[in-house]
Amino acid sequence: MPPIRLLEITPNPSPHIRDVGKRIHNRLLTSIQRREGSAESQLFDIPVLDHMTFGGTNWGNLGHPGGYTSYDYAAVIDESLGVEREKYSEAKLEANFLQASPAYTTSVYQNNTHTNGSYTGNPALTVTATFSDITKFFVIRQANYSSVTDVSYQITLPTSKGNITIPQWGGQLTLHGRDSKFHVTDYDVGGVNLLYSTAEIFTWKQYGSKRVLVVYGGPNEQHELAVSNGGRARIVEGSGVKSTIKNGATVLGFQTSPKRRVAIVSGDSVHLTGDLNATSSIEVIGGPQYLRQLTYNGKALKSKKMSCGSVTATATYKKPKVSIPDLSTIKWTVINDLPEIQSNYDDSKWTAADLRYTNNTVFNLTTPTSLSASDYGYNTGSLVYRGHFTATGTEKTLYLSTSGGSAYSHSIWLNDQHVGSFTGEDVVTKWNQTYNLNTTLSKGSAAVITVVIDHMSLDESYTIGADAMKNPRGILGFSLSGHAQSDVTWKLTGNLGGENYADKTRGPLNEGGLYAERQGYHLPGAPTSSWKSSTGPQEGLTGPGIAFYSTTFDLNLPVGYDIPLSISFANSTSDAYKAANGTARPAAYRCQLFVNGYQFGKYVHNVGPQDVFPVPQGIWNYQGSNSLAVSLWVQETAGAKVDGFSLIAGTAVQSGFGKVAPAPQPAWAKRVVYGCGNRSKRAQSEVHAKSCALARLAPMLIAQAKRMEEHEVAQRQLTRKLEVLQDGFATIQTLLDTRPGNPDDDSADETRIPFLPGHSRGASVATIGTAISPEDYDFPQPPSRNSEDSATTTTRSMHTANMSPPRRAPPVLPGVPRRDLLEPFSSDFDLAEPFPPLAAADPYASPLHHLLSMHESLREEMSRMATTLQELDGRHSMQMLNENIRSRDEVAHLGAQVAAIGRQVHWLTSTQLQRTQARGNGAQEGGAGPSNEHEDASAGAGIEAAVNAVSTAATALRGAARMVNAGALAGTTVDTSLFPLDTLKTRLQSAPGFFASGGFKGVYSGIGSAIVGSAPGAALFFVTYDSVKRSVAERNGGHVGAGGYMLAASLGEVAACAVRVPTEVVKQRAQAGVARGSREALSGIISLSRTHGFATMWGESYRGWSITVMREVPFTVIQFPLWEGMKRWSVSRRSTTDRARGVSAGESAVYGSLSGAVAAGLTTPLDVLKTRLMLAKEKESVVHITKRIWRDEGSRAFFSGLGPRTMWISIGGAVFLGSYQYVSNALGGIA
Repeated sequence: MPPIRLLEITPNPSPHIRDVGKRIHNRLLTSIQRREGSAESQLFDIPVLDHMTFGGTNWGNLGHPGGYTSYDYAAVIDESLGVEREKYSEAKLEANFLQASPAYTTSVYQNNTHTNGSYTGNPALTVTATFSDITKFFVIRQANYSSVTDVSYQITLPTSKGNITIPQWGGQLTLHGRDSKFHVTDYDVGGVNLLYSTAEIFTWKQYGSKRVLVVYGGPNEQHELAVSNGGRARIVEGSGVKSTIKNGATVLGFQTSPKRRVAIVSGDSVHLTGDLNATSSIEVIGGPQYLRQLTYNGKALKSKKMSCGSVTATATYKKPKVSIPDLSTIKWTVINDLPEIQSNYDDSKWTAADLRYTNNTVFNLTTPTSLSASDYGYNTGSLVYRGHFTATGTEKTLYLSTSGGSAYSHSIWLNDQHVGSFTGEDVVTKWNQTYNLNTTLSKGSAAVITVVIDHMSLDESYTIGADAMKNPRGILGFSLSGHAQSDVTWKLTGNLGGENYADKTRGPLNEGGLYAERQGYHLPGAPTSSWKSSTGPQEGLTGPGIAFYSTTFDLNLPVGYDIPLSISFANSTSDAYKAANGTARPAAYRCQLFVNGYQFGKYVHNVGPQDVFPVPQGIWNYQGSNSLAVSLWVQETAGAKVDGFSLIAGTAVQSGFGKVAPAPQPAWAKRVVYGCGNRSKRAQSEVHAKSCALARLAPMLIAQAKRMEEHEVAQRQLTRKLEVLQDGFATIQTLLDTRPGNPDDDSADETRIPFLPGHSRGASVATIGTAISPEDYDFPQPPSRNSEDSATTTTRSMHTANMSPPRRAPPVLPGVPRRDLLEPFSSDFDLAEPFPPLAAADPYASPLHHLLSMHESLREEMSRMATTLQELDGRHSMQMLNENIRSRDEVAHLGAQVAAIGRQVHWLTSTQLQRTQARGNGAQEGGAGPSNEHEDASAGAGIEAAVNAVSTAATALRGAARMVNAGALAGTTVDTSLFPLDTLKTRLQSAPGFFASGGFKGVYSGIGSAIVGSAPGAALFFVTYDSVKRSVAERNGGHVGAGGYMLAASLGEVAACAVRVPTEVVKQRAQAGVARGSREALSGIISLSRTHGFATMWGESYRGWSITVMREVPFTVIQFPLWEGMKRWSVSRRSTTDRARGVSAGESAVYGSLSGAVAAGLTTPLDVLKTRLMLAKEKESVVHITKRIWRDEGSRAFFSGLGPRTMWISIGGAVFLGSYQYVSNALGGIA
């Protein structure tokens, strides 16, 4: 059976706009109705249900004419995203049950079960069944759908133990009113068979070898379930639960109460995210066995473990302070929104209604030209028409027929005088009326009829083939007394540009044709400074007309709360407007509501029913400036005003959702006409195309000309191909021509065949397939393979002109050239067959075959040459490799020579010093030397100075190399070995929380960036640190105090941060789950250079630079003076002879660990700020983040991750400074 789809399981009980409204819908379509309808549809294998989880808002002109702005027809989630409706809880129960019941997806509806009294024997009840291979599902409901009486029953269900009548404990089950219930048999709970259950299943979960099953029932209902476990069970909580063993199954009987009952529970941390509108209790069933921490929206809760294993806690709701503006007291400005009735109004850029036909197939014209708005591209929002005519003075009446959809309206003016209005009714989609013209026009004067129509959107097509969506909108017909219809020339406008609409961001349905909308005055930043001051829509108009009000105000709502905001209109009646029976009625006016440029409400005061218009966050800027605009269209002579207009806030929900990004809100800019001026030209051309015979032929003539052009191009291509073929055949004919002057010589003229000297009838003939030796043709020979060691490089460039002819011709197949070959392109020559068929006995006697054979031989020779060139390339590559090896050996040899020279310089210096010392002592040393003492002293001093300079430079280089190597090795060792601890610390400090950021999974995510940045960062630090420390020591006679160590460490960290910050940003985004790895995080940052420029990418790479430096500098200012001080203390405790040995790597590791732990604990708040700043989705200031953490999470949040951070840095300090000391000592330095 194909899948069944229910489009609307909760149909609108009143389809017209003037119905009872959504508040009555909610009372009619309750959770009971949902239980009754949804359960039954699920059992009937109906997999697709469209109506209605969330209806939302028909913002702009999105809705159909039969509805209104709200589409919240008793939805599960209300229009303001609230979940207070009981049916939300019911939908949640159903969803969890279906998700936990995979057997349902394979079950089959049982046709023979859907009868009154089946399974129960009670004709007042109907049971619908669906069976899978093992599990069976049953839905029980009232046979009379509308019955609200309670029915008691017993039910006999088929199980794996046979048919069982339930309840086995005795007594009755109860169905309350229009409720319906799910019963199951042989239901799998993670390998445990639930034999049957009359209580409905919420969900189940397996934890190791334990299972948790959650069931529920209505208030004070009796229920029963049985588990096929051989009778092995015990009750851990619940004095009201009865237990017995029947047929190898444990049968439990119980009565429902607000407290949950759990059969079996098993159990480190649980982190919950949710919404609160009141302080609520939380119960965790089946959580970790040893629950150590329970958090809600990132805040730790005090929890209590119950005897059954569940954990309870209380999530406290903190009511925020919400301040919103009073719309009746803030400053407004107003502008006339109907300048079209003024005598000096210029409509020259409007669209001329001059189409003498309509594109609409369901509507026939009753006017000389079409006045249907869609024929001119105006499909949404208000329409404005202006009919121009020359007065005769006899105009008394105006008949007008219009269409706009359900509850639409229109208003008419003759020049600036109001003629009348149709104020609208709920089901009326068209209106015909003759209006009296109370204005006498002067004969010959120019006059204008202005008609404003409220376009309520196009119809939906409910009936196939009816094409209701084509029902026209606009003026359908008119008649002006004393005039023919053709006397009136119409122009119209709608949303600016029509289908070429102006606002590409908010879309084609957001605007209509009122003057302020066309000018874009509903957008933020509209030029309202020159408008008239006003008190807002409550001020109103004293007569018919349209006004447009605008204001701006700021909102500063607390972050961390979902606070619904709505605009409310006050309904009112007045004695000034009386119905036919004399009773007061609402004034006839209409409003449109614009929030930051988005149309979020269409209020029809005299029709209704909607008077509260929710506007979501994102359209509102909850922490910023907002623009609010309202159009007021008054339709009656007594005028009207909005009696009440206010901004109201709903229940503030404490939420873990996070910050909502605002919708795009482009501001006002002066607009130009979009395409409307060209509409008339297009219309004229369309009319001309239909009326002119030549115009009707034009498409055919154009197509014919195009085909001729294509044929001409093809002909030119064929001509060129023929020319090439002709040249080719001429060349072949020349080559095959007999020798001139000797017609009996049938051999080819060897002087005319390139590179074939000696080729003649007597030339050697090769057998087909015989290989050709290059030596036979004097082809260039490849160089000898023994020349690989040659240092010369041969240029392999061979030109045909420099090649000597081969010693013999390539092979020619035997045969005699054909004398019956036709001259190419002669009258008898056939391009399809240039040569006549060959005789079977002489298949190769063809000059063409001769040429083809020669070409094949040359092609093979070229292939051999290519192979030879490849071999040469290979030998050249090997030669280059050998050259590289020799160069490397030479460099090594030169290095050895330099070392030997250095040793000789040291020896010479030593010898010279010995001689000098001996002369000073009056002794003579042997050995060659200078000829006199002066030369000796000068030479010795020069050599000593040179040696000292070389020695100083070498010492500096060795020191730098030692610092770089030691620092790089130490940094890499720490960052790789302790990376998991760093990941855990980062996730604990992230705003979403530990588990939301990945928990214990993927603790090595981002290690790539850590490896890349560790070595250069640590090397930069120690080069700077040791250099500054040595410089301070030189200035202070070898002494470095605590201040010197602090300065050296601070400058070292600043230098290291140049490398560390970018890699830290990449690493932490991978660790916290913001990106799936280092590569993705890096790609996301690099992509900013393409979308936002290099400066943005650079700023994102160094996000958190300031706070990182603020964290690292205090950290190192604490750690390194402590480390250096402990090392000095250790050395001072030794004997005098042992002090020269310095500090060992082990000692340095211990002191590094202790100093790191102290520094880590004291700088954890700075580390928290750094982590939050780097992980923020949008760039925020340190001050803003600090205030938000203090306000939302308290002081404890600044010490998040203290344990892992202290442990990580303590171990890291040991490894880092121990490794550094070890490498430094090994390389000959003592730090």
